[in-house]
Amino acid sequence: MRLLFVKTVALLLLMTSGSMMFGQKDIVRNVKAEGSWDVVGDVSPAMAKEKALFEAKKNALRKAGLPSDVRSMSFSSIAKGEQKYDEEDFNQINSVFIGGSVTLKKEPEFKSNYDGNYYTITASIVADVISDKGRDPEFVLDVNGFDFYYKNDDKLTFSVKPYKDCYLRVFWFTNTTTGEGDLLYPIDAFNNDIVLKEKTTYDFPLSSEYEIAKKKISYRLHIDGDKETNFIFVVATKKKIPYIGEVNYQNFFKWYHEIDADEKTEIGGYQIIIMK
Repeated sequence: MRLLFVKTVALLLLMTSGSMMFGQKDIVRNVKAEGSWDVVGDVSPAMAKEKALFEAKKNALRKAGLPSDVRSMSFSSIAKGEQKYDEEDFNQINSVFIGGSVTLKKEPEFKSNYDGNYYTITASIVADVISDKGRDPEFVLDVNGFDFYYKNDDKLTFSVKPYKDCYLRVFWFTNTTTGEGDLLYPIDAFNNDIVLKEKTTYDFPLSSEYEIAKKKISYRLHIDGDKETNFIFVVATKKKIPYIGEVNYQNFFKWYHEIDADEKTEIGGYQIIIMK
């Protein structure tokens, strides 16, 4: 997806500089875990390896003492090419969140076993698990307005209502293993990263500052092919914590998990499909 910012001046994508303020995290080091997946039906060996690694990370979270139903992200640094995630993967992204993050200490090991009918691939990992405990149950967002299907060149609009004062971060990602994307809000050229006040509904894209100057901003969805799937993640923080660097899954989840649980909301995940 190419997300076009319709406006009366040129768009500059600038990232705010500055240091992040993080508290102490609970880290369980050198957790050993395994996960398995079958090569059966439409599941290729490459897909089974990715799924097995996903299961190993989930099991590492459980072994570190997180709830047994917690789900981890499978976007591994060893994924290659333009492999895409399916509906099940997104459901696991969207249903989270996530009691902790898993950092591999070394490359995972994979073994295959054939029982006469099909192969089973098992991933073995050694990882450090960072737990996200102590979340503020009153620090939540109401997010509305995202549709599942959009037509090419539709404008994207949504609303956010926080229940505590906060700063907002809105990201979109491509439907690939690496998840390249962009930061939709804030954009320094147009937004000043304002404090969103509690129990107040904000319509996005925010443009009240620029209406005064007769300048508005809109998010217009554009694809070159016939159909494209993208993901939008919405996160709020109590402090102004900038996101610095390239927007992709690996950097995003590293940024997210380094923030104290009490200082952030759970991730709101939204899948959108754009069609010609």
